Amino acid sequence: MSNKPRLNAEEKKDYFHHFLDNKPKGRIDRRQIQLGCNTAFDVESASGSAHGTGRGFGGRWRP
Repeated sequence: MSNKPRLNAEEKKDYFHHFLDNKPKGRIDRRQIQLGCNTAFDVESASGSAHGTGRGFGGRWRP
């Protein structure tokens, strides 16, 4: 896990290449879908761990 923003495609690819090496496992803890007129929001909170490092992680997403 890292707080460093990845701003281009190469940085993102490099991060996920190494992220997957740590064999992450995760789950969606909460999900809410809000529908409106011509809009939809999918908001999630998730948690998990990276078995290669033993570190836990959590996050909230709103794509």
